[in-house]
Amino acid sequence: MRAPRNIVLRTWYGAEAAVDIRDRAWHRAGFRGFLLLHPPLFNWLLRRGLPFVVYRKLGVLHEFGHLQAAPAVLVYLLAGLWSLQRLGMLNPLNGALFLLGSHLLWELAAETYVRWRTGAYYPQAYRNVSLWPRRLFFSGNAFLFVGSWAAVIWRG
Repeated sequence: MRAPRNIVLRTWYGAEAAVDIRDRAWHRAGFRGFLLLHPPLFNWLLRRGLPFVVYRKLGVLHEFGHLQAAPAVLVYLLAGLWSLQRLGMLNPLNGALFLLGSHLLWELAAETYVRWRTGAYYPQAYRNVSLWPRRLFFSGNAFLFVGSWAAVIWRG
């Protein structure tokens, strides 16, 4: 049986979000009429070695996690950019570092949402898969997020 084209879920703020994962090469996620096609770079790392049905289930939740976290990330982005501007620290390099760090934070939020929503299923799904990709994802993203802020502050 073929998987449904779009999975539609309602966000905590009322918007209808749609996610479409048909293979490991491309994902589509967004809001009803607008789905953004993108390569699943972080899902590729996190889901290495999982059967496709598990990959898809966790991937859908990860993409939906992005949409759930979008308002908080938007507030963070606006506050951060405003702060950098106000402190006279906003320039192209600092802006790029801040945006990179913001994206990494968004990835961490999305996968934390997956972990929270799946409960005991999450570690069970990875029972026979190496822990290293997840370690690399969580520790690498956290390190680079903090590092991006440190670089912005150091560059002053």
